Amino acid sequence: MSFAGRFGDAEERIPRGIPSIGAMLFLILFLVTLYHGSQLLSDGDTGWHIISGERILATHAFPHVYPYYYTMSGAHWQDFEWLSEVLMAVCYKMMGLNGVVLLTLSVITLTIMFLYRFMLRRGVNPVLAALFTILAAKVSSVHWLARPHIFSLPMTLAFFVILDTYQRGEKDRLLLLPLLTIPWVNLHGGYILGIFFVVVYASGNLLLSVISPGDRRGYRTKAGRLWLILALCVAAACINPYGPALLTLPFRLVGNKFLVNHIWEFQSPNFHYELPAEILFIVSGAIFVIAGRKPNLFEGALIILLAHMSLFAMRFFPLFALVITPMAAVRFEDALSRILAGARHSKILEGIGRRLKKAGKTFAAVEMRPTWRLPVIACLAITFAIAVNGGKVMNIKVMDMHFSSKSLPVNAVNFALDNNIKGNVFNDFAWGGYIVYRSYPRYKVFIDGNWLGLPMMRKYMKILSGRAGYEKLLEKYNVDWVIVAPHVPLVQLLLATGKWSLVYKDKNAVVILKDAPENQGIVGKYRI
Repeated sequence: MSFAGRFGDAEERIPRGIPSIGAMLFLILFLVTLYHGSQLLSDGDTGWHIISGERILATHAFPHVYPYYYTMSGAHWQDFEWLSEVLMAVCYKMMGLNGVVLLTLSVITLTIMFLYRFMLRRGVNPVLAALFTILAAKVSSVHWLARPHIFSLPMTLAFFVILDTYQRGEKDRLLLLPLLTIPWVNLHGGYILGIFFVVVYASGNLLLSVISPGDRRGYRTKAGRLWLILALCVAAACINPYGPALLTLPFRLVGNKFLVNHIWEFQSPNFHYELPAEILFIVSGAIFVIAGRKPNLFEGALIILLAHMSLFAMRFFPLFALVITPMAAVRFEDALSRILAGARHSKILEGIGRRLKKAGKTFAAVEMRPTWRLPVIACLAITFAIAVNGGKVMNIKVMDMHFSSKSLPVNAVNFALDNNIKGNVFNDFAWGGYIVYRSYPRYKVFIDGNWLGLPMMRKYMKILSGRAGYEKLLEKYNVDWVIVAPHVPLVQLLLATGKWSLVYKDKNAVVILKDAPENQGIVGKYRI
């Protein structure tokens, strides 16, 4: 039953002054996250994405060679996130880092709002929809960063909504899927998940056309249409600067064991710390067990697929949350009714049920009014206007997003630039993108988050851990200075050789210089 059909008679009983829950959700989420906006810049890869976007805008050409490594000069590169980088670069040019944060934050909060509105259209009580939306937002926040993967959030939700709506016999918007695939494949490699979704629905309908006791002809018709849409989506995925080659890229990345075993976002979740994710698993699982209406074939397949992906790598949890929460929300009241039926003398549960229905009716009409959009539009317009004005309101700085010195070597890079340190740098893997952002083309890096090959990653790990042969690698690549975390084994090993000097140290990073003639001035002045 639709939201309007279920609550439409509540319009006359609602005073005009009651705010929209959806609008309030958006404003709170947007403003709270904006207040902590610099946390979206806690990943160094944001830096090289901005620089890459600027290079594309300046050269009007798509890159095929990675320019930021001195260790792999001329390395082949497929910049499959070029469109995201261009959008980030445009916002950066107009508004600086404030613009990059606002772009990221707008994508996140509008996706969360889209999720809330979808649950309302599925007939979910507005209060329940708000609670499930908050849970989904909290779970997905584990990977909120100003990086291209953020664009896969709205795209994943859009694919699910379009396919779910079509399967339930409502609006047919399937032709939007190949159209959405074209920007998605150029924004981020997560486009492959959208293709998987279409495969699930096409295969499911084909299976039901054989085994279902019901309308087999209807399932065959849907299957045929979905296989056609799948072919169009695959063809659309080839519309990118590198052609069909990008179709295999997501599989190559996820299938690389060394990569997934050493990069934090590809690690399995640690539920000692990820409590919201654990709550989502438990709550949704309990609802599916208790409710009379079990997940259908398509929902079950998506749950299994996304649960596997999330348990495999924590970076997929946001996508799991976006799909699982509406499935659980539409069944919650049924599950609650069954619990109440089995606990007839529980006044507390009965009271919760009554208050929930009353609150749903109270806010239902408000959520149907078109005026809920006004606070959202006003909030976005005002914050972007402030960012365009340099983050100022009447010459008072109110918005100043910056890379955090707690997670990135901000002060250490300042030291290197201020003292004009020359030569090749060995850097922490996670800091390469930030060093590129601050110093390219003055400095090229040893490695960064744009992982381009297993051999170089192994060499990096060998040097960082100080394993046998690390000195020969430093000599091979003519490393003149090192910027790493203070606690890594390499630091003590270099200082113990007597050939290197510590010239800068803080809680986050150290700078170590080779005792070469060209460095004697800096070593003599700053040696610790």
